[in-house]
Amino acid sequence: MSRRQQKRERMRKIIIKAAQEAFSTQPYDNVNMDEIADKALLSRATLYNYFDNKETLYFEIGLENYKEMQRIFPQVLEIEPTGLDKVMKLSTLVFQGIMRNSINFDIVRHFMEANNQAEHPIEETYDQYTQEELDDLPITSDTALLRYFNELMKYMKIWWDIIETGQNDGTIRSDLPPKHLAQIIQIYITGVLDQMVLVRRALEYLELPQETVMKIMLENLRKTLEP
Repeated sequence: MSRRQQKRERMRKIIIKAAQEAFSTQPYDNVNMDEIADKALLSRATLYNYFDNKETLYFEIGLENYKEMQRIFPQVLEIEPTGLDKVMKLSTLVFQGIMRNSINFDIVRHFMEANNQAEHPIEETYDQYTQEELDDLPITSDTALLRYFNELMKYMKIWWDIIETGQNDGTIRSDLPPKHLAQIIQIYITGVLDQMVLVRRALEYLELPQETVMKIMLENLRKTLEP
């Protein structure tokens, strides 16, 4: 990487960090590019030289977070003895991470809504590219969804692989393929999290800790996955 490329990459990371701080404390619609430029100590012109709109930057945050998960999770999961243990560990990490900071959850929802409204689903476009082409896509509003989906698929492959491990070692049911079980797990986790956000005040009134909800959810998930 040339010195110029290194400088550009450092600046990109500074912008992403500033944007993540903004989006972590406010709803998506309340954040604007001026605020992000101020947080990054940049001019608007410089900011737009890197990201042409707010949504492109939003997806880039999610993309970078998925890259970090791909780096960390395999190391953490390696010590778990069975495929089921790996799945439960990953489910716990994801649940705890979203409880600490919901930005990844919010970005996934934003992506799903954008993809549902698109004339052509991103899955159709994704299949037309090689992995090398996907990894080399430039950062633009036209490629934002595709770049994000590419990293999402790499993240999902972690799930597919550990579920397959569990099916091979006999700790996870084998009547459904790994991709189907992985998607069911995502629906299960996001569904519980959606409800926890919706009934947050009721949980507080009942003095029902989020940790208790998570514990019961994980117990039920384990029973669902067992043969």
